[in-house]
Amino acid sequence: SWSIIVVMVSSMGRLRGGVCLLVILCLGGCRSTAATCATFAAWLSPAKHIHTVNNAKLTRGFVAITVAPDMESVEVNWQVTADQAAAFATPNYITSVGVYGPASTTQVKPSTRGVLLDFQTLTVTAGQTSSIRLRLTSPELPTILQFMREGMAYVNVATVDNDQGELRGQISVPHCLEAQLEGAGTSRGFANVLISGSETEYAVLTQAAPDASVLTGGGITFTSAVPALPVISLTTINAEWSPLRPNEGQAYDAWLTIDARHLDAFKHVLAGNAAAPQVTVSVMGGGVTMQAMLMGAKGCRKLMSAEDSLFTIARAHRSDWLTVWSMNEGQPDRRHTLEPKYFAHPLEVSLGDSGDAIARRFGMTHKELQMVNPSVMDLASLTVGSTICVLPNWQETVGGNGRKICAD
Repeated sequence: SWSIIVVMVSSMGRLRGGVCLLVILCLGGCRSTAATCATFAAWLSPAKHIHTVNNAKLTRGFVAITVAPDMESVEVNWQVTADQAAAFATPNYITSVGVYGPASTTQVKPSTRGVLLDFQTLTVTAGQTSSIRLRLTSPELPTILQFMREGMAYVNVATVDNDQGELRGQISVPHCLEAQLEGAGTSRGFANVLISGSETEYAVLTQAAPDASVLTGGGITFTSAVPALPVISLTTINAEWSPLRPNEGQAYDAWLTIDARHLDAFKHVLAGNAAAPQVTVSVMGGGVTMQAMLMGAKGCRKLMSAEDSLFTIARAHRSDWLTVWSMNEGQPDRRHTLEPKYFAHPLEVSLGDSGDAIARRFGMTHKELQMVNPSVMDLASLTVGSTICVLPNWQETVGGNGRKICAD
């Protein structure tokens, strides 16, 4: 079983007190190979609504969206925090929540469009954070994903007191940092820091395996020489989980704080500033401490679940286990839960490269290239120096002379 910790933070210093065909609660069924970083994220607050929010009882929220390898569904992890002094006449205070668009930060969705993706609502308790994980799909998902890539989709949380919406946040592609955590014995985990595109907000997701209780009563610390970083305090998330098998148990905890010193340190890591102090992540609880140095996230990788193997990674991405093995070190039959594995080759974009040219070179279709790069907004206009993922079809791959490398 794993323990998942989500942290939502804003450096701004102030946070006031479609059609979906299928919704699947992730009770074991969503325990497929997980991306090392969420594809999209949204930070929710009352202040982001363009209409007046009256007497907000929800202070903040966070949504992480991960696109499945086949791009036919998304896994959504969303959470919301209620004000300590809030008085709820009913725990069903949230009446609806979902993704809307197309709309910018200063717009509302077109009147002709309903909810694009409908999330399941949460029950709320004063001073508590509630969370849920869902898998969603829709016949309009390709269009919805394009809205997200373009920054033209938002999450809206409507409530009994604010039927137009009490929390709102624009969906964007986050910057991502990571740390592969290790401790004594077999203790291991993985931490991500997601930073908003505006670089004003961040969230931390920490996963620990294999004991879901290992972090009970613990805390998380970011340390560096300068500036000194404070410990993030613990807040328990009110979440329920019914494992289908013992190794699929889940427990959720959250740390919430506002401290610009964390964000400044994270920005130095994100920029690859070699002169800046290194940041170490330490996760403690249950007598166990796991830690690692924080670094820029490496693309084209997935985290191994307890049930994963090179075969499951290959099958999810329509590849083969030999190709996956060739991209990763070690014995093919040896792997650890939460160990990151490459599912595709990272390729740095050079001057003159385009999505079509890269796809042709590696024997891929445009759709196949988009499937391994779900967050890339426009494959026809790639940024020089950026990294995209490629999964070569060796029978169709061509060399610099334009001829196939593997002759018929």
